Amino acid sequence: MDFIATVHQLLVALWTFVTTNPAGVGAAVGAVTPVLVSVLSRPEWTKRQRTVLTVGVSVVLGAAVTLSNSTIEGPADYLMVMLALYTACETFYQKFYKLTGLATVIEAATSPSPKPAPEPVIEEAPDEVDDFDTSDELVDEPSEAPART
Repeated sequence: MDFIATVHQLLVALWTFVTTNPAGVGAAVGAVTPVLVSVLSRPEWTKRQRTVLTVGVSVVLGAAVTLSNSTIEGPADYLMVMLALYTACETFYQKFYKLTGLATVIEAATSPSPKPAPEPVIEEAPDEVDDFDTSDELVDEPSEAPART
């Protein structure tokens, strides 16, 4: 058996697995989920915010895959799909999208440009600076203290 026939059989088996097994469908969707997460996230977000977004997207897409697949029978199947989707999403992100820089490029391209910082207001210094004023013009005259008896 030659190499091309072996690759063809492998691809057919993979396609059959992905299209007939709910977890396979979840994993296939999870492989492209980092693109959606990168479009929705912003570069200034914390790691915690990105994780919450990723889990939320995985839950929503897991529900969509579950509802669109007629072979799913209950909550255990939904959990299996969601976990396969999230695992594939994280794996593809860490091993492909992050290492190639694709996630960063997508985030930068889809994020609104940062607003420029306002110009600092610099007050003009007076041309002449008065030296310390020693005149007593502003000082009240000392009043006479009441006499002690």
